[in-house]
Amino acid sequence: MQNVKVIIWGLGAMGGGMAKMLLNKKGVDIVGVVGRGAKLGKSM
Repeated sequence: MQNVKVIIWGLGAMGGGMAKMLLNKKGVDIVGVVGRGAKLGKSM
């Protein structure tokens, strides 16, 4: 079975929490993030 590919839209309180949770899930790959310039280029 292939991993589910996910794009996170926004890294505020909700999106950041979802990203942290998804990073620990098996079978999920975060393939992109859309957000504001203040967090551009920073590690998730």
